[in-house]
Amino acid sequence: MIRDSKDTFSVPDAPQRQFVFSIKAKDTTVDLVTPNRVYHVTKYIMDTLQPDEGLQTYTGTYYCPELDCNYGIILKDHHLFLTNSKYNDTRITVANNKHLLTDYWWIRHLNMLRDSKQNIIGFEINAGSIMHLRFNKMK
Repeated sequence: MIRDSKDTFSVPDAPQRQFVFSIKAKDTTVDLVTPNRVYHVTKYIMDTLQPDEGLQTYTGTYYCPELDCNYGIILKDHHLFLTNSKYNDTRITVANNKHLLTDYWWIRHLNMLRDSKQNIIGFEINAGSIMHLRFNKMK
């Protein structure tokens, strides 16, 4: 990156795209400025210490009609795990109440979907070339 000004940097091959850094409440923030839009980069703080009652809201069976397959989220030893009949269970890291992360490349990022009352209704997989693949929470 090339410094354009004190807090602004750009990419040599795309100078119209700028990264603007600032400090808010002792935390560094970054905005990506493009000709058409401004993106606010979000810093995630891994929220690993949650009570079982909060983690329990994520548990259940999730079904993808497009793939005709299920994944489960279970609570075991105060941690969430992703389960599937074809793969070993893998531990889930809670980035925040909307984003869960796993070690599997094909299901690395789960973007939790909620209804108007904030109940979890499913998740989307967003990992590499797999984007917005929806799994619905079964009742």
